[in-house]
Amino acid sequence: MVSCSSSAQELFPVQSKHSSTKETVDIVVTLGDNSTKQLAHILNDDKNYVISIMASWCGPCRTELDAFQKVADQWKDELNTEVIAISVERPNDTYKLFQLVEKQQWTMQVMHDKMAYTSRELGVFSIPQTYLINRDREIVYTTQGFSTNLISDYKKEIEKLN
Repeated sequence: MVSCSSSAQELFPVQSKHSSTKETVDIVVTLGDNSTKQLAHILNDDKNYVISIMASWCGPCRTELDAFQKVADQWKDELNTEVIAISVERPNDTYKLFQLVEKQQWTMQVMHDKMAYTSRELGVFSIPQTYLINRDREIVYTTQGFSTNLISDYKKEIEKLN
């Protein structure tokens, strides 16, 4: 089942509150080469993003990312939109995520939010949860779950932004 909604222009989070100290912290993600980077430095202001909150063990997540992989390069070139996956694997399971990326031959950016700050800030309790964010980092469209119409629905929403 998929539910869709247009959002009230909420910003996609790049910071969160530390669970014990309550300090504001930058969301840092682990990349495929095992380096880390602040999410704020990945989300540039010059393009739109489709961001899937997912996990390697989630079948619908893998199906969704396989579908997005088929259009990722085209959307990057023609619609100025990058597809990104942010995993909510357990902190020690980064290797499982990147083994899957290699096996599936995904070329889109896939990263691991080891502390799950992104999903916590967004209130994600079910995956895949996917967001379209515009150049101002505003969430303009979101879906939960996978459907066969997902790619065409996102393309229509992206075209409204360009």
